[in-house]
Amino acid sequence: MVPYEELISLMTEHGRTMLIPEVMSHGKRAPLNALTSIRFFAAMYVVLYHCEIPSLVSIPAPAAHFFDSGYTGVTLFFSLSGFILAYNYPRVASRRDFWISRFARIYPVYIISILAYLLIVEANPQQRGQPAFIPAALLSALLIQSWFIPYATQLNSVAWTLSAETFFYAVFPFANPYCRKPTRVLLVLFLAFTFALAISPILIALREPADGLYLAHLLDGPFPLFRLGTFLVGVLAGGWFLRGRRYRGLLPSSLLFTSILLVWAPPYLARPLKDMLLSYAYTGVIYGLATVNRGPLANRWLLLGGEISYSVYLLQFIVTRLERGTVIRLFPSHSPDSLGFVFGVFIPSLLLVSYLSFRFVEVPARLAIRNRGQRSPAA
Repeated sequence: MVPYEELISLMTEHGRTMLIPEVMSHGKRAPLNALTSIRFFAAMYVVLYHCEIPSLVSIPAPAAHFFDSGYTGVTLFFSLSGFILAYNYPRVASRRDFWISRFARIYPVYIISILAYLLIVEANPQQRGQPAFIPAALLSALLIQSWFIPYATQLNSVAWTLSAETFFYAVFPFANPYCRKPTRVLLVLFLAFTFALAISPILIALREPADGLYLAHLLDGPFPLFRLGTFLVGVLAGGWFLRGRRYRGLLPSSLLFTSILLVWAPPYLARPLKDMLLSYAYTGVIYGLATVNRGPLANRWLLLGGEISYSVYLLQFIVTRLERGTVIRLFPSHSPDSLGFVFGVFIPSLLLVSYLSFRFVEVPARLAIRNRGQRSPAA
């Protein structure tokens, strides 16, 4: 396996970092090693959630609730994205260069994941013949599927988050100046609005349960506008961090708050509230870890895990579909729905495929797109 240092050298020209990983240094800014590493844990949290661990092994209820909260790894990604963009781009000198940089960051592996999924679907005439197939493919290729809820998760279901992330990238250059130094009134209004939105399903359900459940389903879904608040919380925190504000005790208290929320199993009406509270708890953890550049979270293998986490997240269903089909076909007496398959076959294979994707697709494509499209290599 190619050492981590060699991978980083691929992104270096004339001694300066040209193609930085998302949470490493931008320009002269110090790298945020711990935030690179937690991307790996966030991606694996989502992967284990989709593996449905509580259905494979008998575990205590709090542990089951913890695994069932794995979907909130997406919330962590959105908050982290906002924080890192605010850290790396205190001012966006060129919106064009910024958007090209973001396109180079997400699109190459994303479109490969969509094409790979289409190849798998092509082998299934029943799915290929569904009326939603063609519009879902077109919307996914354009990264706008999450705006059309019936099509948001039709293909590679986890890809809806990249559709939402694209919207955040479009908003960031305009929102960042207000988030960098928010007025007290603007901050209070933002916090009040996000809290009111999160508890609205509960309040509406007191009068009309069906309407409350529908709103909870909508707020808990992929629609980008309802996810924007989580991203902006990260942007606000990143701007605050750049101003040199440090808070003793923030990290342990945020970790404790996060742990409590992750083992909380609320009724469905309260899921938007849980997600909102977690957006603040996760952001507190991010803020506290932003100053941690040594220790276990700076281990080079964890840093490499953070770098491949994007492919881990996007390719998880592609790998599991291929592997499950292979196991069922070659070993009909062995069930792929087992803990041994998850940890002995699926996860090692996913990590290997993700490393190859990072090494041979993500890094070269990012370099090529940025070098061709950006007006200035420093952008």
